[in-house]
Parts: sequence; C-alpha cells; structure tokens
Amino acid sequence: MKILVIGATGTIGSALVASLKEQSNASDIQVISVGRGNKPDSTVQLDFTADLEDMTSIETVLKRLGSVDAIVNFAGGAALGKVFGSEAMSFEDYNVGFQSKLMGQVNLAKLAESYLTPGGSITLTSGQTSSIPVLGMTAAAMVNAAIDTFVQGAALELGDGKRINSVSPGMLQQTMQQIPGLDTTGGVDIKEVVAAYQTVIMDRQINGKKLVVSTEDDAIALKAFGVILASMPKQN
Repeated sequence: MKILVIGATGTIGSALVASLKEQSNASDIQVISVGRGNKPDSTVQLDFTADLEDMTSIETVLKRLGSVDAIVNFAGGAALGKVFGSEAMSFEDYNVGFQSKLMGQVNLAKLAESYLTPGGSITLTSGQTSSIPVLGMTAAAMVNAAIDTFVQGAALELGDGKRINSVSPGMLQQTMQQIPGLDTTGGVDIKEVVAAYQTVIMDRQINGKKLVVSTEDDAIALKAFGVILASMPKQN
C-alpha cells in the first residue's frame, strides 16, 4: 500500500509517518513523505519537496509516483486575528486561509483523484475550531468548516471505491505543553489523532465523513489557547 503524506515534517504529519513506518516492517505499506523542505529538528527526511500552494509541484510528485493508494494532507495554514476593532484582520489575512488551507486542499483532491487507485482514499485536515469558537481563530474556523463540508459533497462524486474524508483534531497536549504555564486540561494526545488518520486510511467503509478527535474538555483546551492568542501582539 503506497501512502503519500503531504506536510510530513509537521507535528502530526511526522508522528503519522513514524507510526506507518513501524507498521511497514510487518506489512506492505510504503510511506512517501512530502513537504516544503527538511527541518533540522524533524525526525522525518522528505522523499520529495513540494508546496501545497504550488499545485504544479504536487503534480510533479504524483507523476513520478504514477499512482498511490492513499493521500493524507497536513499542509496549509490560516491567519490568526480578531474580527472587529483596530487589530481586525484584513481581507488579505482572511485570504491566507482561503487560498492555503482551504483551496489548497480542494485543489489537491481534484488533482489527486486521477492518480488514486481503485479503493484509494484522500484524507484532508480541518480542526475543532469549526465547532468551538475561539477568540482569534475565526478565520481558521471558517476554513475548517468549509473543508468538512467539501468532503461531504465531493464524496458523492467518487467512483471505483475511492474515498475522501477529513480529520478534525482538537488542541494537542504536545502543543500545549510547549507553552509555559498553560494548563493542558482537555488536550488531545497525538497518539489518538494519529490513530484516527490510520482508521480513515484503512477502513474502506468511511467516506464523506469528518472524524473528530477530541476529549470531553476539548473546549477548555481550545479556549485556553485562545487566551494566549489574545495576549499576543499583532504581527505587522
């Protein structure tokens, strides 16, 4: 099984690559790692460099591979900021998320479908801010909700057993632990998030779905992070 992971040097991406490679020792799994560039502190060495915002670079990778059984994307970002007031986000700020995380993943799905083997899957990444309002993350929330809605409709058009889904992680414990003094209550363990991605990849019954990975206190974790964001000075 050939699995292409885009954004493989990120926190969740690198953890998924490591987990899949552990399994590959006892199975026929082949993991191909893609990202903008190798990071000095990353445990993942990229097989290809490509940028989600440059679809030509992604297509070059897919043409080299010929076909894949699964594609998982972690790449794409969104701006942080307020809706109202003197520090409100501009149109350009909003457009970062629209063009990067949203349309980047939409365009990836449109391109990748023709390189996907019958029964193969595409997994996109959204986030729990689409369900839980967080100060400073309204733009990201809009993008996350749009991604989840996109996969529901796109799944209706796929044939040959092909699938498309999204995974919506809550705030990671591991990320929260890097912020001094921040209470990690409600944070999600990265192992649970990785397990959700693996489930979506392997379970051929899952199509057009959003898999939420959260805890009972997910809102506490997200809102605590929102407080941190609110205290940060606006980047010019």
